[in-house]
Amino acid sequence: SDRPGVLADILNAVSRQKVPIKSANAKSAPRGTALSVFSFELTNMAQLDRIVAAIQKLRGVKDVSRAGS
Repeated sequence: SDRPGVLADILNAVSRQKVPIKSANAKSAPRGTALSVFSFELTNMAQLDRIVAAIQKLRGVKDVSRAGS
């Protein structure tokens, strides 16, 4: 959802995984939702799995997916 603080929660979840964010783009979308796209500097796919799991647990997050997958 596009609730106040959800972007900060996502960024904090990524930060706790100690993974650098290369780029971020977030915008409001229809029906009270938001779309956020991130690029990460990963050393292995396990890092991505941990990031996805951490973001999925956040209140207001409806879906997390890897671009191109």
